[in-house]
Amino acid sequence: MEMKKIIYFILILSTAIAISSCKEEENSKAFAIDTTEITLPAEGGTQAVKVSSDKGWVATTEAEWIMISPANGNGTAHCEIIVDTTLTNDFRNATIRFTSSNQEVTTLQVNQSGYSKEIVSSKAAVELKNYAVKDKRYFYVQVSSNVDFTVEIPDTVTWVRTEQPDIDLDRGSRPRTVNMRFEWEVNTRPWDREAKISFVAKNGEKLDRSDVIVIKQAAGEKIEDNRQGDSLALLAIQRNLNVWREFDSSENLNYWNGVDIWESTDEGVTPDKIGRVRSVKFFLFDTKEGLPYEVQYLTKAEGLTFMSNSNSQTLHLNLGTYITKLTNLKRLNLFSYGLTELPPELAKLKNLESLDLTGNNFATVPDVITRENFPNLKFLSLSTNRIYEIYDLSNTVYENVGLEQELPERLFEWAELDTLQIGVNYFHGTVPDMKNYSEKYTLEDCVRDTLPESMVGTPKVLPNAREMRLNLNKLRGEIPDWILYHPHLMDWDADILVFVQEGRDREGNAVGFTNIPENFDYYHKFYAKREELRKNK
Repeated sequence: MEMKKIIYFILILSTAIAISSCKEEENSKAFAIDTTEITLPAEGGTQAVKVSSDKGWVATTEAEWIMISPANGNGTAHCEIIVDTTLTNDFRNATIRFTSSNQEVTTLQVNQSGYSKEIVSSKAAVELKNYAVKDKRYFYVQVSSNVDFTVEIPDTVTWVRTEQPDIDLDRGSRPRTVNMRFEWEVNTRPWDREAKISFVAKNGEKLDRSDVIVIKQAAGEKIEDNRQGDSLALLAIQRNLNVWREFDSSENLNYWNGVDIWESTDEGVTPDKIGRVRSVKFFLFDTKEGLPYEVQYLTKAEGLTFMSNSNSQTLHLNLGTYITKLTNLKRLNLFSYGLTELPPELAKLKNLESLDLTGNNFATVPDVITRENFPNLKFLSLSTNRIYEIYDLSNTVYENVGLEQELPERLFEWAELDTLQIGVNYFHGTVPDMKNYSEKYTLEDCVRDTLPESMVGTPKVLPNAREMRLNLNKLRGEIPDWILYHPHLMDWDADILVFVQEGRDREGNAVGFTNIPENFDYYHKFYAKREELRKNK
């Protein structure tokens, strides 16, 4: 009997265990998902969720920014929750409902953070050499931002520049990217320099991130006031101008092409000048800037020539102030450089005797060019400051760029000049008669220079000028007496280099003088006594 009870107990226990195992197996197949909440960044993305079920099911959501793939199934499966990029700075969330075929429901909460307000640069630091040709002095930085911003460059940093960005925020708070070009200048100073470029929101709002670019530039060569410094300066000027024919630096400075060195026998030489650069010519170059910084180191130079800049007719350059430190300079030739401006500081060159500005792009005679500023000037040329001229078929209309104004009287009041060249420009109107000019011929002048006494009291205009050119402008009216009876008229080749004008002026008026003499008999008769005295000497 006892044995039967034991067997019965064992059967009941086995049945209970079996029933329990079945319940656990049934529970393991209950409808469920492996997580109840996911969070994605503002850029969106995809995350997998496991659905456990032995029945059919479907997933739904009212959020348009969420896609579910697959959105239904039969049995256990993996769903991809695909979240689109947000367009706002704000946090957002939504719910996905998973519903089984027997109406069991479980939910998944989807969270997405908003975009931070930020300005992000692709570069945190930029390192520059001290020199590169102008067309290669730039770098690009990609800037991503979801706010309108400006670039802030410290006022003390003049060697880096960029245009303010134009960013199209057409995707709400989703960042957009602009490719910004930064341009830089040559570092001619013998020390490194650094600039910090900041990005700032236009409306002043606080940003979660705003990058800074640190720009570092290497130092230039140190140039000292000696012969070696002269050679370094010449090489640097040549490099900055992009001169086509370079100096042969393997040779002694005395033999460099276009360079003249002070010798002990030269007039005006002093011990500190011997072996230094006396004059130099830079010919055929390609620059879009004024004279290089290193020009100021040629402290013993008397003469500098810069001739024939590439495409000079298209340029609008300012000479710059570096050359104004060369107060010993006597001759400055800036032929076809592309200049439209001269600095007021040029007046520091009081020892200048010759200034040649032929073939540039001046629209008016620069204000700095006056007798008072250059008391020792003997030679002045502003010829051929015209870039182009387009006439219609009737030759009555033209477009031009160049010297186009009435003749400034101050040029004819420059008594010290022995040469004045202002031909082949667009000067218009009449030649000043100078009747109100304060300087007049005196009896002493007439006796000393064997001039007719009838010259007494007449304007004493350019009395030392052995050359004057007014030809090929747009002048009209009468030739004034100070030209027709000038003591040096026969030196001027006036019938070619003074009297000849061309075309029509901007108003369509025919140009040219109304009283051009047929010959110079009148002149020889007027000066007959002087010519006779000269023959008898």
